[in-house]
Amino acid sequence: MCGFTGILKFKEALRADDRQALSRMTDRLSHRGPDADGIWLEGGIGLGHRRLSILDLSPDGYQPMHSIDGRYVIAYNGEVYNFESLRKSLADEGVQFKSSGDTQVILEAFARWGIEKTLPRLNGMFAIALWDRQEKMLRLMRDASGIKPLFWARIPGGILFGSEIKALKAHPDFDGAVDAEALGDYFNRTYIAAPRTIYRNCRRLHPGEIVSFDAVRDGTSSVFHPATDFQYFAPGLQGDALIDAFGAEMARAVTAHMRADVPVAAFLSGGNDSALVAALAAGRSNFNTYSIGYHEKSYDESARASRIAQHLALPHETIMLGPQDMVPVIDRLCEFYDEPFADASALPTHILSNHVVKHAKVALSGDGADELFAGYPRYGAVIAEWKRLSFLPGFLRGAAAHMLPDNPDRIFYPLAAMIFPGRKRAIPHIKAMLADRTILNCFQRLNYIGIDPALCHSAGMMGVTQRDIAAMPVHGDMLRTLLDYDQSIRLPEGMLTKVDRASMAASLEVRVPFLDNNIVGLSRLLPPSMLAPAGGGTKKIIKDLLLRYLPVDIVDAPKTGFHVPMKLWLRDHFSDWAQDHLSGDEDPFIDLGAARDLWHRYARQGQDELFYGLWCILMYRQWWRAQ
Repeated sequence: MCGFTGILKFKEALRADDRQALSRMTDRLSHRGPDADGIWLEGGIGLGHRRLSILDLSPDGYQPMHSIDGRYVIAYNGEVYNFESLRKSLADEGVQFKSSGDTQVILEAFARWGIEKTLPRLNGMFAIALWDRQEKMLRLMRDASGIKPLFWARIPGGILFGSEIKALKAHPDFDGAVDAEALGDYFNRTYIAAPRTIYRNCRRLHPGEIVSFDAVRDGTSSVFHPATDFQYFAPGLQGDALIDAFGAEMARAVTAHMRADVPVAAFLSGGNDSALVAALAAGRSNFNTYSIGYHEKSYDESARASRIAQHLALPHETIMLGPQDMVPVIDRLCEFYDEPFADASALPTHILSNHVVKHAKVALSGDGADELFAGYPRYGAVIAEWKRLSFLPGFLRGAAAHMLPDNPDRIFYPLAAMIFPGRKRAIPHIKAMLADRTILNCFQRLNYIGIDPALCHSAGMMGVTQRDIAAMPVHGDMLRTLLDYDQSIRLPEGMLTKVDRASMAASLEVRVPFLDNNIVGLSRLLPPSMLAPAGGGTKKIIKDLLLRYLPVDIVDAPKTGFHVPMKLWLRDHFSDWAQDHLSGDEDPFIDLGAARDLWHRYARQGQDELFYGLWCILMYRQWWRAQ
């Protein structure tokens, strides 16, 4: 795991101030690679790299690295877990290796097989900058699940690129103008989705995207798809045979993700996903598990995590956290993320990473399983609601929504309550649902945790998210539509972004075995009954496999998710902090008076449901004031 950055000038050589800036840009990523650094310059291209040594700890693994034939130069962040099989294939073709790590394998595969044939064969997490010295071509590449980040920005006569935006900002030509639509996207989602960033002239690569730049022309974008081979898998495979096949793939993935020349640990949250990873990794020497605990019982799953570790005979440690532990971290969040990001669980993720890195350089995580195997109850809830009005053709929904009154007579409410039992203000709910263009718009609205558009000075900037969602593909299978959406947007730009920045700020590499190429591909072949059974429940195939390692009372225990009691702490322990961030007379994008009223309703009137929108505003304000 590392970090890299660079500069490309299209028609001129790098100036002296570019070379000085590249050194500063590289230093900004020292947390991603505290073990070594390197800079390479030639004509109009400069690459900077910071190394976190995981494989081949010797100088033979240093970057930027040249291919044997001298044509290619690579700067790379990530891990490719099938590099040993690729290495063997290349060695059979006569390639001789100097390094025992994965970087040279990737580089020589590009040189021998070409970009288009190599990328689908890489099973891992990566962001790559590859310079072709012969064609004067730069290619930026991001892994298909979006585990590793990669950004680029236009400057006069060229581009900047790197693993984090903070590196790009170290160049004097970086344009810091805010993209109002990206901020609107943040206010909708609580994070910003690709290709936008908070800055107008800065972009992030989509998962699986390749952006190519040559020395005289602008970039062109393309997408690669990983190759997966499921010769053993047949549509009729079921029962124990299906569990066996899934178990074999998971065991292979976990074994591959544990390949390292440094100690490896695991996050054990108390849920089934991290429990399965830990179960498959159990028995390795020098392998410990770690979890977070809280004194607030409704948030604490440390006892269950400890019981899982005890049953698996794994060394385990629980780090108990209180609000005082958040104080040194909370004001650093905008430093970690470089733009507004409103997942409060970034706080315990960083604190846990800071502790684990004292004992290991790599940690395994169960992230990705919910999005692959339908682990969220919201999937079933949204499908049920969408089906209730599916008898109306799409072209009639808008007209029906327009016809329904905003303030209907009470006679309408009993009818609405029959269709949507338990919904407050059922008629307005039906109006909103009728206006949804697709099930994805409905999905976004029913799970909305952003802010009220009325708080924004410009309501127009809030429309970008719904327009983006309306343009996304919808399949005949509603569950698959929702899973594809979460896998392409929420998982990479929300969940994986949270973990990457929070862990790498502590110089800890986090690996996600569930996002192994073959596990992702297998999940898309599973019948719905193995994802979300008709009788209720989620992630059936994971639970069925885990029952081979843990007793049923542990596997079936309710899970609260990886949350932090900030909803409780904010109004008391962090009241002064929050009110300070909401102080002032003007803000270019939001109404501070309305935001303070939101705080009053949350803190003084006890409206806990307002926490998420309030936290979204606070993280924006923290970022804005740090600019």
